[in-house]
Amino acid sequence: MFTKDTGLRSVQREALLIEDPDVKEFGGRVLKEEYDGRYFRVTDNTARSSKSDAGIEKRTINEIIGKSRKWDFILDPYAGFGISAYIFSKNSERVVAVERDWETYSLLKENLMGIKNVECVNDDNTAYLQKCIEDGVKPPNLIDLDPFGGPEAQFLLTLEWMKDGAILCTNGQIEGVYRNSIGIKHLYPWVDKYAGHKATKWAEKVYIPRLRGLAKEKGRELRLVHSYAHPRSLRFIFELGAFEFGKETKDELSKRPRFLDWFQRVEQPGFSFE
Repeated sequence: MFTKDTGLRSVQREALLIEDPDVKEFGGRVLKEEYDGRYFRVTDNTARSSKSDAGIEKRTINEIIGKSRKWDFILDPYAGFGISAYIFSKNSERVVAVERDWETYSLLKENLMGIKNVECVNDDNTAYLQKCIEDGVKPPNLIDLDPFGGPEAQFLLTLEWMKDGAILCTNGQIEGVYRNSIGIKHLYPWVDKYAGHKATKWAEKVYIPRLRGLAKEKGRELRLVHSYAHPRSLRFIFELGAFEFGKETKDELSKRPRFLDWFQRVEQPGFSFE
């Protein structure tokens, strides 16, 4: 066990390494992570929610969002090991957790075993979204897009499917921005002016307007409620169409940090995600 000081609070993160002969895909070694009095079996990769401050903050934000109302249908298309789906299951009639990787899916299904309002699906999330649209499935009123890179393909499908609801969205490209990497220049050739601590300005000046532009192309109204920046990921909470969070939820979100890790230690003059 170790304690990580985020500058705002101290967060305890525990992961106990255990031998597990039933998990042959991982050589019999997995991590056992405790959350909310429940043990989740995970592997030591970026899908593990306690891997970074960003993962812990995501968990906290999902708790706030999850309890904000009674949801009809929540879709978690990047389900990982299932902690987000577990959080959402507490206050939703139905949760669908989609995970493409078979090894991760096997742990996801085990972790959520016995939770009757959660359905685990082993599928590619883009294919799953397309099929739901083609089959005329009633859309969720909350979707959590949490890729390691950019979410644009799934974001566009979400806008095609949903008219009203909440969109939680992560972008992992900011790491390439602040590192001024060759890979990100393929997408944004002029990105070098946002390298280093200026990467948060890329989020403000480039990426949020890009998402709003995509929504406008689909005839959708997208409103940013909350966001935060970590050197490895950005996280956005949007209202779509007629959907609106209550004042109490917005007030609670407004008290959360906007910058994590070393972003909170550098000056962010005049910064606004609004």
